Amino acid sequence: MPSLCSRVERLIPYFPLIAAIEGFWLEPRNQAGTTWKAHENINAVMLATSLAPGGLPLALTASEDITFPSTK
Repeated sequence: MPSLCSRVERLIPYFPLIAAIEGFWLEPRNQAGTTWKAHENINAVMLATSLAPGGLPLALTASEDITFPSTK
C-alpha cells in the first residue's frame, strides 16, 4: 500500500485549484445556492479547514495510523 506521503504527492498537480475553489465558495452569492446549502455544515467546516494555516494535510500527516481505502 502506498505511504501517506506518496498519496499526498499525487495530489500536488491539483494544488493550483485550491485558490479557485476557495475563492468561489468565499463568495456569499455562491454560499446562498442550493449546492452549498444542501451540505452547509460540512461545506463550512471544509472551507474553514482549507483556509486554516496548514489546513487538512497538516492534520492528516500528524497521525500515522490513518488508513485509506484502496483506490484500485
